[in-house]
Amino acid sequence: MDNGTSRVVGNLAFAAVLTYLAVTGQLRWVLDAIVSLWLLTILLPILALGAFFFFAGQDILQGDCPNCGKSFQILKSALKDGPQLCPYCTQPFSVQGNKFVRESTRFSSGRGATATNGQVFNEFFNRGTRGTAPSGTIVDVEAEVKDVE
Repeated sequence: MDNGTSRVVGNLAFAAVLTYLAVTGQLRWVLDAIVSLWLLTILLPILALGAFFFFAGQDILQGDCPNCGKSFQILKSALKDGPQLCPYCTQPFSVQGNKFVRESTRFSSGRGATATNGQVFNEFFNRGTRGTAPSGTIVDVEAEVKDVE
């Protein structure tokens, strides 16, 4: 058979099958299956997206930074042990329960965890008035930076 004849025979066979299914009432089952597949391809992604947003919403913790007061959200599953850093002011805070709590600032100079930024900088700037260096003195400091590697 040539290409045109085989195409005609295929179309006649398809028409015969459709006619048989329509006469016996089986065509309704085929159409129902096609409609069901279309509904599944449309409804299943919508339901999956809704479930994703529901469960993701359960994992979000929202609050105000105890340092700068700006509001932001963080995923509970992304929390690490220990202090977190605010995305706006980069100051440390911790999460206790569902609240953001200010984390005390720690310095390595032996002042303890009770020293605040203001206390440290006030002490630094008040050195000149205590007689350790005359006021108005300019100190030139040079530093060399070396990579760890």
